[in-house]
Amino acid sequence: MSSSSSSSRNNRNNHYNRQDYDDKDPSTNQLNDSNENIVHIKFLLPGTTTGSVIGKGGERIASLQKETSTKMKMSKAGDYFPGTQERVCLVVGTITNVLSVYDFLADKIKETFPGDLSRSRQTKLIIPNATAGVIIGKGGSTIENIKQDTNASLTITPKSEMPERVMTITGEDEVRTKALEIVLEKILEDPHHDSVPSVNYSNDRIPSINPPSIMNDIQSFHDRMYSNFYFIQYSLELIIRTFFIECRKTYLYNFSY
Repeated sequence: MSSSSSSSRNNRNNHYNRQDYDDKDPSTNQLNDSNENIVHIKFLLPGTTTGSVIGKGGERIASLQKETSTKMKMSKAGDYFPGTQERVCLVVGTITNVLSVYDFLADKIKETFPGDLSRSRQTKLIIPNATAGVIIGKGGSTIENIKQDTNASLTITPKSEMPERVMTITGEDEVRTKALEIVLEKILEDPHHDSVPSVNYSNDRIPSINPPSIMNDIQSFHDRMYSNFYFIQYSLELIIRTFFIECRKTYLYNFSY
């Protein structure tokens, strides 16, 4: 085989690896199942975890896709889901294969936070607003049934101006996996659950309160507190001084007689 042919093949492979976590949408054409059985789900991953998921040059995420017959896409470094410090990982595949990817992601989170029992017991998903309604159910009946059937804690952030919401599943490993499987089945019931395929949130930042304004208010409050403190201190000293002066006068008066 010629060196030019080998170089061309390497270039295609390198492009494939980079594509696993760029802004292009993963295609379902290469997945070995009908599109009706393919679920699109976004996981939230702490920024410090994503490096071990992607691997050097994208090698680990590329091999993970091949091993699980899924397609994956990761938001860029520093591009966190609004209101969090976590990156978004989109996984596309059958429920069984998505769960295989989830097991890998959960293990990586544990490795990143060995002493953090809080985050390692949580599974965080990003779901469209309409899909959240399917999971919640009428009067909250569906989500309550999932809680009772799995003993997991499930919470969904309130609806906002954003098209998506954060869902958190809390519990032990087996409990979370069981709850996640049911949630994925419910998500699949919504034919439009893949309506927000992008993992780019750099332009969707939640507006923050002006920090200088906050600091000015704090400083103003700080100055008022100190001013009041010194006024009270001076008043107490004046009262105590007056009290001792009066006591001394009374003592001297009584002693003179």
